[in-house]
Amino acid sequence: MPRLTSETKKQIRELSRTDLENIVLKFAAKDKFLLSYLQVTYLNPEYGEADLFDETRESLEALFTKSFKGKTESMRRSRQLTACLKCIAGFTKIVRKPHLEVELLLFVLDEEFGSPPYPLSAAYENRLARIAKKVIGLITTKVHEDYQLEYAGKVNGYLLTLHRTLPYNPVVRTLPHRI
Repeated sequence: MPRLTSETKKQIRELSRTDLENIVLKFAAKDKFLLSYLQVTYLNPEYGEADLFDETRESLEALFTKSFKGKTESMRRSRQLTACLKCIAGFTKIVRKPHLEVELLLFVLDEEFGSPPYPLSAAYENRLARIAKKVIGLITTKVHEDYQLEYAGKVNGYLLTLHRTLPYNPVVRTLPHRI
C-alpha cells in the first residue's frame, strides 16, 4: 500500500473543492467503513456513535438468528462468534470508546451463555474464553472505574460458569476467578 508523502499531500491540498467532494462521494458509496466514519465524525457527531452502536447491536442480533455452516453445533457456534467479533471490530475501528465495545462483547456473551448447553468443541470453548479474557482486559485497563463496578457482577458470573464447566481448558485456567 502506498504511503502518503509530502509531495502527495501537497497535490491533494491543491485539488479543487468539487474534485474532493466527488472523491469522497465515490468512496463513501463503495466503502461502508468510510461512510460510517463520515457519519460519526462529521455528519452526525452528536448521535452518530449511538446510532452506529444500535446498528451494530442489530447486526449482532441478526447474526444470532442466521445459520452458519458446520458439521456440528459447536462448529457453527464458533463461526458465529467469529462473525460477531468481526462486526464488533468494525465498530471499534470507528468508535474508540472501550465501554461501548465492552457492552457489545457482553451482549455476545449473554447470548452464548443464555443458549441451551450442548457438547462443546475445543475451538468454541477457546473462543468463549478468549472473549471473556478480552472483556476482562478492557474492563481492568481501559474502562473507567464506574463501569468496572457495573460490569463486575456479570463478568464474575461468566468466569464462575467457565471455571465450573471447563476446568480442563488451558485458556480458562489462565483466567482469574474474579475481577
